[in-house]
Amino acid sequence: LGSAIYRGADCCVVVFDVNILRSFETLNNWREEFLKRVS
Repeated sequence: LGSAIYRGADCCVVVFDVNILRSFETLNNWREEFLKRVS
């Protein structure tokens, strides 16, 4: 996703599919991406 989607964001909601372990395992990647884009 581009930087524009994060512009002005104070927080984000990160979700995963309980049926797909990999989606849970990559949560931290999405968190790090968010923090990188908003800082």
